[in-house]
Parts: sequence; structure tokens; C-alpha cells
Amino acid sequence: MNEELRQLLSDYFELESEVKAHEYGMNEKRQRIREIVAELGGKAHIDHLASVQIVPASEGHSYDTKAIDALIQVMIQDGEIHAARRIMTCRKETKRAESMRIVPAKGR
Repeated sequence: MNEELRQLLSDYFELESEVKAHEYGMNEKRQRIREIVAELGGKAHIDHLASVQIVPASEGHSYDTKAIDALIQVMIQDGEIHAARRIMTCRKETKRAESMRIVPAKGR
């Protein structure tokens, strides 16, 4: 059983190193694709192969539920009417990095 485990682990690490090598190559190709698509205005389409689009960085907004719940309790106790102003102070911002979407052509 130890010999089988040794062989499986050996195979696993060999495959892992091959995958890492392929990932490195893919990342290089992906970076060059990004550069070319950026030069083309952020979008490109190659018939029967793929479409590529650079999705710009963006910000998302969400609210901290615990902070809002606590604020609501304070407002109820204080009889506050201007809830909107206080709720706005609970906003958290989330930034999303730019990404690139590659969509293979159908039937590829």
C-alpha cells in the first residue's frame, strides 16, 4: 500500500509540474491577447474561434447588515426620521479588477 501511495504521489507531483508549466504558457498567451485586444478597442471576434472582451475595472457597493441592524435599533430608540443619511454611512465599497473574457465559438 505504501508503494502504491508513493507512486500515486509521484505521479501527482509530476502532473502538477506539467500543469504549472502549461498555466505559465497560458498566462503568457493571455497577456499578449489582452495587449492586442486593448489595441483593438477592448473587443475582438475571430470567426469560428472566439470572441474576446476586456471588462473594465469597476466598483460594487454593499451594506454591512450588522451595522444597519444596530443603526435601526438606535433610530428606533431615538425616534430619528432621517434614516437615509445614517444608512448611507454604512456603505462599503468593493473594487473589482479589470478582467478579460474569452468565449470560444460554438461547436469549437
